[in-house]
Amino acid sequence: MRLSKCWTLVVGILFSPIWSHAAGVVINEIMANNVSGVRNGATYSDWLELYNPSPTSTTLSGMSLTDNLSQPKKFIFPAGTVLGPGQYMIVWCDQATVPGEFHTSFSLSSAGEEIGLFSIGGQLLDSLRFGIQAVDLSIGRSPDGVDNWVLTQPTPLAPNAASSLGKNTRLSMNEWMASPASGEDWLELYNQEDLPVALGGLVFSGKSATPSTNRPIPALSFIAANGFAQFFASGLARTDANHLDFKLSASGESLTFFAADKTTVIQKLKFDKQDKNVSQGRIPDGGTNVVSFPAGKATPGASNLQPITSVVINEVLIHTDPPLEDAVELHNTTGDSVDVGYWWLSSHKIDAQKYQIPAHTIIPPFGFVVFYEYQFDFDGLDKGRTFRFNSAHGGECHLFTGDAAGTLTGGHVFQKLGPAQNGFSWGRCPTSHGADFFPQSQRTFGVDSPASQSEFRLGTGKTNAPPKASPLVISEVFYHPLSSDPLVDNWQDDFIELHNATPSVQLLYNLLNDPFNVSNTWRLEGSVSYALPIRTGCPADGYILIVAFDPMVETARLASFKSRFAVPDDVQIFGPMSGRLSHFTQTLGLFRPDDVQVPPHPDAGLIPMVLFDSVQYENAAPWPSAANGLGASLHRILATDYGNEVLNWRAGPPTPGRGPGPAAPAVFSSVDFSSGEVNLQFHAERGVSYRIESSDRLVEAGMIWTSKMVFSAGPVDRGQVFSEPIPQGVHQRYYRLVAPGD
Repeated sequence: MRLSKCWTLVVGILFSPIWSHAAGVVINEIMANNVSGVRNGATYSDWLELYNPSPTSTTLSGMSLTDNLSQPKKFIFPAGTVLGPGQYMIVWCDQATVPGEFHTSFSLSSAGEEIGLFSIGGQLLDSLRFGIQAVDLSIGRSPDGVDNWVLTQPTPLAPNAASSLGKNTRLSMNEWMASPASGEDWLELYNQEDLPVALGGLVFSGKSATPSTNRPIPALSFIAANGFAQFFASGLARTDANHLDFKLSASGESLTFFAADKTTVIQKLKFDKQDKNVSQGRIPDGGTNVVSFPAGKATPGASNLQPITSVVINEVLIHTDPPLEDAVELHNTTGDSVDVGYWWLSSHKIDAQKYQIPAHTIIPPFGFVVFYEYQFDFDGLDKGRTFRFNSAHGGECHLFTGDAAGTLTGGHVFQKLGPAQNGFSWGRCPTSHGADFFPQSQRTFGVDSPASQSEFRLGTGKTNAPPKASPLVISEVFYHPLSSDPLVDNWQDDFIELHNATPSVQLLYNLLNDPFNVSNTWRLEGSVSYALPIRTGCPADGYILIVAFDPMVETARLASFKSRFAVPDDVQIFGPMSGRLSHFTQTLGLFRPDDVQVPPHPDAGLIPMVLFDSVQYENAAPWPSAANGLGASLHRILATDYGNEVLNWRAGPPTPGRGPGPAAPAVFSSVDFSSGEVNLQFHAERGVSYRIESSDRLVEAGMIWTSKMVFSAGPVDRGQVFSEPIPQGVHQRYYRLVAPGD
């Protein structure tokens, strides 16, 4: 299927005439297990980052990278490759060939390996041997350029950000197979911590000797928060970091997992005779209940629990005063009735069996069921098995499948919950890219303005309300400014614009918490963060800018910024934000301080930070590519609509402090042809009329267009889809989307 519009992008490359050879360029960051962390176009490839800490530009032409030090020239930098002073360069470790990018043709191993940077003459300039890599995390020098490698959050083309680490005492041998039909024996490690954990130096052993004499896990090995890592008990058939120097016995064995001192025991495991090709593991992950998984049902490197596909956690209320109480709503997403009798609700993944749903609890097709606090937090003799939610910290809500005997049967779904305002629930909100869980604009349990708790408990659930609209929103993001010099990342032009979409002044702090010394302010959090200043307000329909530099100190830069972007004089500008906006994937959240917790609350004195607005942008479709280094910024279309909805954002010239710029050109966002029908999707902006036209012929003097349909201006600002069957005998058809001014 062909589209009528063809956009041609011409990128000019300006090479600096000043450089020197190999003046200290180093390998600065590595990401070898990039599952969903940093997207480059349509893929998530491994990558490494080079950094030039020197004060002069350095030519890389003829230098090489390798993942095998005995073969130094696996990837050679082409002529004209220069890295400016203090600048970064990304090299993608995959087989792709993309103009303007570097791709090595070799990948990195998540099980660990050694990489090297060589001079033109074959001299080793820099190298690193690393171990097991955690999913979607990187390792990097801290600080940049210094010979101190740590676990980091992925920060391509930006300063490295060290990741906090959890304790190794909550690591668990979670699944094992001692009699595989083919291949090596294996066991799986699970991290119960909400932080990643360092594995380097820890020891698996099949012997009783103390201290252990087995090979420790190599340095720079990590496991992700709540993550999994598979180890092969191969007798060190390979020297990779995930291979052990012993094998498992199919007749049964006792294993010990030691700390780095080779004496302190983290966990012991004993298993009996193993059936062929059958693994055993814990349900839930990290728990005490051990079950066998039939042949073909093993889950190495992944959760032993399987996703529930028929029922979702739809709404959760965690901050309540009478006549309300905490509540959990489940929703059946299928056209068949689902019996959830004997299933389990819990606030914790490991301690799953807290509240068992009564037998024969049926959720009708596309229907709901609600469970209330008096049920899952009752004052009975079995109080220890019940649970409650923490409104100040948030937490998690888990649903597990089970049977009449009380046994967990392996199905699981959960939702993470942040702190909540009193009376406002968290709820599932479908988007064009899936579904988020976000504070709701109103409760939808069925009886939502009750006179008593007994009346509230009559609610049986209903469709969720829209997400809660924030008075202050993220309205513009300039995350990858165009640079006049391709060697220089113009990151100091980055900015985030906040907009007060209400007709009154919005205070950026909670006056009730501390009226005399107000310091509990709204915060921007994510890969960048910034706490708005004390005693600050945003005027009605006004704007605030958060920039990458300090406007109070760098006055010349501030004047230049305001002049270049025509920022109105009355717009407040704050900075610097910590970190840098990512050129790849970035999650931003805007948090408002809630009322301080007072006695007898166990968290008396705590000021919860409640999520009010968020967006996660990416540098590839369906997000507009014009914002990725081509001069445009991301503009929110409607402040009152949900922030993390790609259809509510468009690209346009940066207009910091001046509101949205001109409407984006009318373009199709996706084209699908199947079963003899074409489906064209585009974004329709409020107040704009659209017409779809088609032509079956391409004529040199021009096309003959036939109008297909008109979308009139109206109150809806959403994605639109046009579909039509293609008649027999038509082998090509051209379409164009026309809006006024196109």
